[in-house]
Amino acid sequence: MDPVHYMTVKEYIEQYGFLDEYSISWMVQEIYKALVILKKIGLFHGWINGNNIFFDKKSMDVVISDYGIYNVFHRNDKLNLDEGSRFDIISLGILILKMLGILR
Repeated sequence: MDPVHYMTVKEYIEQYGFLDEYSISWMVQEIYKALVILKKIGLFHGWINGNNIFFDKKSMDVVISDYGIYNVFHRNDKLNLDEGSRFDIISLGILILKMLGILR
């Protein structure tokens, strides 16, 4: 990841304003695909937000960072994995509202 070309969603909104619907749709699909892969291997993120979603404005490549909350839970605990995955989807929904400018 070349840090010169990547910026967080939060940084983008602060500098340029809210994202257009096409960009949001693309980004959400990419984040969701990553979350599905994580769950398949027994992981979850735990806190999707504008500070830990990086993307390249030109290519729209998306990178998820900061998996810190996962360390609180046990990897093989199905209940925690399900709860963590639900939390990922809820926090992704909140991020969508922020990208649209509905939540601040």
